[in-house]
Amino acid sequence: MKPVRLIPYREFANLRLTQFLVEHSHLQSTVQSLTDWEFMGDMWAGEAISFTEFLLHESLPNELGSLSLEVATLPPQVSEAVFHALHLPLRAGMSAHEVQACLGNPSKTMSFVPGRLTYEFTVGSECPYYVSCTVSASEGLTYVVVIRNDILALCNENA
Repeated sequence: MKPVRLIPYREFANLRLTQFLVEHSHLQSTVQSLTDWEFMGDMWAGEAISFTEFLLHESLPNELGSLSLEVATLPPQVSEAVFHALHLPLRAGMSAHEVQACLGNPSKTMSFVPGRLTYEFTVGSECPYYVSCTVSASEGLTYVVVIRNDILALCNENA
């Protein structure tokens, strides 16, 4: 397995949800602006469509720190474009075996809902990221969270 190297933090910091919706005008009007949004024990701002969120941590209000993709409900072109921009070799519907073949062994596995498992990974070494993948037994990969580890450390400091 070839190690996965996601984009540098400075590139991740500039990503915004709306840039991936240019060809999906029907979704652009559904983007909600988030302020005072609690996530990972800290306050964030950002933009969201349902459970797809691009969040900026309060300590770095101009830099993307976290993104969540509800790949099961997004148009495939949107989630594929985000994964491509991140250099993350995932796609909607992947099995747990396929996710682990790409990202390695998870550091943690959790079950919150019957029929779904969430796998946590640390991806990358130079610019490491926390990556969480939720896989449904019937639908495959349905939800992905990607957080810069430097931002995650700030959340852990405040916990």
